[in-house]
Amino acid sequence: LGRTAREPDVVYVCNERGDRNKGTYLDGPADLAIEIISSDSRLRDRRDKYQEYEAAGVREYWILDPARREAEFHVLGAEGRYVP
Repeated sequence: LGRTAREPDVVYVCNERGDRNKGTYLDGPADLAIEIISSDSRLRDRRDKYQEYEAAGVREYWILDPARREAEFHVLGAEGRYVP
């Protein structure tokens, strides 16, 4: 996802921005990043990656928490901040 060097559990880039895919990295933000929380990644996914993906301009960030049976969906708003 650009210069953040993060690797989401699932990443999606739409066809219109497919040229960002450089094989081993994306040259620019993804359209969607999905993280599946585990016990050792809870803080990293909810805080660190949330902030980094938001700052990088990832359009949507989904956080799936199987242990709690919860899902959060965040969309990048007009002001560059995530909104639920």
